[in-house]
Amino acid sequence: MWRGAPLLIHDEDATHPGDYLTGLVAPDPIGVLVQWSSSVLLLLFFLRLRRVQARGPLLRTWIAAWAVLALSLSGIAVAAIVGMMDVTVEAPHWLQSWYLPGRMLFIGLVGMGAFEAVGRIGSRAGRTAVAVGLAAIGALATIVDQPELSGSLLIAGTLAVFVGVPIAITSIDRRARGGRVPLLASMLLFGLITIPCLVAAYFGRATEARPGIVAALADSGDYVTVVALLVLGAAVTIMVLEDTARGARHLEGSRARDHAEAEARLAAATAATNSAVAAVRASADADRVAFERRLGELSAPSLAPVRPSRPRAEDPPVPMRAPPVQARSVTLPAPPHRGDGTKAEVLLVDDEAEERSALARIFGRGGWAVREASTAEEALAWLLSVGAHTAPAVVLCDLGVAGMGGRGMYDHLRRERPEFLARLIFSLDDTADASDIDFLAAARCQSVRKPFAVGDIGRAVEIVLGPAGG
Repeated sequence: MWRGAPLLIHDEDATHPGDYLTGLVAPDPIGVLVQWSSSVLLLLFFLRLRRVQARGPLLRTWIAAWAVLALSLSGIAVAAIVGMMDVTVEAPHWLQSWYLPGRMLFIGLVGMGAFEAVGRIGSRAGRTAVAVGLAAIGALATIVDQPELSGSLLIAGTLAVFVGVPIAITSIDRRARGGRVPLLASMLLFGLITIPCLVAAYFGRATEARPGIVAALADSGDYVTVVALLVLGAAVTIMVLEDTARGARHLEGSRARDHAEAEARLAAATAATNSAVAAVRASADADRVAFERRLGELSAPSLAPVRPSRPRAEDPPVPMRAPPVQARSVTLPAPPHRGDGTKAEVLLVDDEAEERSALARIFGRGGWAVREASTAEEALAWLLSVGAHTAPAVVLCDLGVAGMGGRGMYDHLRRERPEFLARLIFSLDDTADASDIDFLAAARCQSVRKPFAVGDIGRAVEIVLGPAGG
């Protein structure tokens, strides 16, 4: 129900300023209940999807958005039920008080979720400030209790987030692909079909032309919103399922590469061992032939030829040396513990959302706490402000990450927080050139190649942690 401080019971003698929307239409109790029920069902579905798909970080913001949505409608749903029971007792007016703050917070969380989906993750303090600010604006508008002000806020917020954010992302960030496209399209559809209903509900009284159409739009607002919410929820589900499948394929590919490398090392060691055994046998045969020939030349005619005796059973076998096979780690080392007993963090810095998701799964299965950043500036801002007790034990950064890049972040850390340099691991892709290799050699930082192999990451982490961390 997108119509602001809502009507509870349609009573011609009501005098409370919040009892009527704009004087045009009374809200449909059935539409209110349908919208609230669909919001609760989508919230339960997202919670179940989080357990099944193990994609908690991607769903966290959307779960919060739908929880706020269901809560904002709960008071109106109770009031609608009381009104339908045809009783003399009215639902308390305070049940409506959290409607507008909840709606504004829902709009803000949807915008945050869209930016997170394309890898643009802001700082935690910034996201918290935006959420608190939107809820405070909605609460202030509720206190003022002016339908026109409530409608203006909801229309402006819906236009900015559900129309402006998809257009901004597709025009600025070209990484919106795959499951992100249905998400942005559903947000745009949500805004385009709900804004006319909002305008009709809040400002239809001032519109004299074609009042029948205006009333129809206002009456259908709840049902239109339900359809838009279902489409948006389906798009979120598609994105989560696609990312889960992509992450699983990436992880399986890493395991397959580790297995292939281990098999290749084992085959090489086996070949070297067989060559060593064959060389020892050939040498022994040559020594035996030479010994028999020499013995035949020296022995008397009356003497029977002497044959070398076979080694006795109690004689120790002659050791045959083969090249040692180096053990290969295919798991990550356990995270060290901080002074307060919590596990240390790893900071993942990459502007590719898929790459960060795959790395987060790898470190998460190893028991690590994970923090993500999509730009070098975002990671640097946090590293410069973090204390010694909460600093990450490992920083895995893409050398070509968006912003100042891995080199720029390295230069800043060298000047301001040099203790982090020993914790840096840089990742390289196929576009790395000779200058990148020279930089890594001069910086003396560990590096891993893309696509990632769990064994390579594990060895780099072991070196960074050192004997104390291992």
